[in-house]
Amino acid sequence: MAKLCHPKNQDSMDTDAPDAPGAVNTSITSSDSHQETEEQPPKKRRKANPSKPKNGQVTRKRKGARGRLAPLVTEMPMDILFEIMSHLTPGDLLSLARTTKSFRSLLLKRLSIGIWRRSFAQFDDIPECPNDLHEPQFADLLFGHGCYNCGGKHSCEVEWEFRVRWCASCRKELFLYSVEEPEPGFLSVLRRSKPRRPGGGSRQSVWKFGYYPPDIVHMLDKYHTLDRAGWNSLVGERRQTLKRLREHASKCESWLAHVYDKRIQECDDLRVSRVDSIKQRLIELGWENELEYCRHALVKLDCVKQPKALTDRMWKNISQPLVAWITEFKAKRIESARHTSLIRLYKDFLKDLGSSPEGWPTVHQVASFADFQAALHVDSDDTRDDIFKKAMANLPESIQTWRNSIRDALVAQLPADGGQLAGEAANMPEHTLTLATSVLTAQEQKPLYYLDVLLLVCVTEKELLRSTAGSDIQPWKTVTADAIHGRPLRIKFDSLGSSVVRCLLRECGLDPNTATPGDLDNLDARYHCLVCEPALRRAGMNWKRAVNSARSRPRTSPQTARSMAPAFIHRNRLRSIQRGLGREWRRQRLGL
Repeated sequence: MAKLCHPKNQDSMDTDAPDAPGAVNTSITSSDSHQETEEQPPKKRRKANPSKPKNGQVTRKRKGARGRLAPLVTEMPMDILFEIMSHLTPGDLLSLARTTKSFRSLLLKRLSIGIWRRSFAQFDDIPECPNDLHEPQFADLLFGHGCYNCGGKHSCEVEWEFRVRWCASCRKELFLYSVEEPEPGFLSVLRRSKPRRPGGGSRQSVWKFGYYPPDIVHMLDKYHTLDRAGWNSLVGERRQTLKRLREHASKCESWLAHVYDKRIQECDDLRVSRVDSIKQRLIELGWENELEYCRHALVKLDCVKQPKALTDRMWKNISQPLVAWITEFKAKRIESARHTSLIRLYKDFLKDLGSSPEGWPTVHQVASFADFQAALHVDSDDTRDDIFKKAMANLPESIQTWRNSIRDALVAQLPADGGQLAGEAANMPEHTLTLATSVLTAQEQKPLYYLDVLLLVCVTEKELLRSTAGSDIQPWKTVTADAIHGRPLRIKFDSLGSSVVRCLLRECGLDPNTATPGDLDNLDARYHCLVCEPALRRAGMNWKRAVNSARSRPRTSPQTARSMAPAFIHRNRLRSIQRGLGREWRRQRLGL
């Protein structure tokens, strides 16, 4: 694709100044042959006609019309074509000139200068085209895109003093922000970039002007070549030239900022008009009540916030996706409102019951009950509390069913080859869970027992707070909308903990088939581990600490596991053994 390049910057006071990269001279050609002073490029060799047979092979012509814009230039009268083009913007003329060679040659001829000037006249208060630029070149600076050096289109800005547009990487590569002056005021005769922070925008960096290195070398050569009078004269001329350049640059930047602001306002007006039109059409479809809830989310949709006027064709394309979206939004809104009502009702229910030592289901688990599922998915728009009237009446029974299901799941974790324990589990599952030997664990944590399991995070989804009155809890304080996703029950039977408890029960003389954790707490016995406490100098451990000690010992191999099998002894029996060993030692010592 042909590209309009930037011409050489013709400094009226210093015509041999160096060019900036990308500033290539492409002057407008004249229609008269005597005005064409530049050397014409060599003509391209004409390719062979592909339709002619070659080596006996017949080639087929490609179907389809090509070059549809060419007849506009060759057949349409020029005055009509010029009148049409004069109503285009300079940016549109640039795009048109880059479509075909015919339009390029037509729009870059000197006889087409009136088209460009009439196109510029459509804008109010637009700056005049400077003397060192032609209208197409000035239009490319104002309306064009892309870097003159690398062709990129990211972070491009116009440097008006250099008559170029450069991207951020090219500016960083081509500009110098620290220049040593041979004398004070030397930098005032150089073209400079817009002030920037060369440190990458950090707060520590200082705003500086960038200078073009060839400009610096050129002016240093002038400084060392000219005498003082010639240098002072050049400085005055350069300063006047730079003053005119900067005044014109200020006008161009102000005009572009005004154009951008105006365009932003036009886009905002188009968006507002499009949203109003879409809302009106949705009201005609019967969604007036739902628009009161989704008006803020509606304007954020990609098909709604476009800065384009809504036409019948556009509405035909977006009507079905919009209706599907608003239907889904309504379903989610009703579901959310019903969940909010459920949270409020369940919290009031727990407050009426007061503090309790038992565990309670979460909102998500309550919502999974059959009665609440039926109320949440009722086919209506009703979000009042009345839809949960039947479910709330059956809530105590549903909670008891939930507790029984957890109890059955925990009983299933108990060993099936436990002899009498397995038989009792089949007949009295809750009694079996309350035994001291029914030790459970959750994800290799500390040992757990029934009833305490109901307070676990993996069951209730949130740790319940205990009140200061005792062991009772206040479950209504944890009823929130955060814990609404169910978790699997990750509780297993702890065989090692159960064997340790059996050893402790034998030391105390309690029956493992009837003893409970409360019996061990009331006994408050102290135990010593014969594996890790050979010196027996400590005061001993209670039964819970003994279980934790046995579970915390490392077991890296089967041999280590057998050597570290739980071996605990009651402190009282240990003291009697120590006294007996002491008497025997004294007898042996005295020779009795």
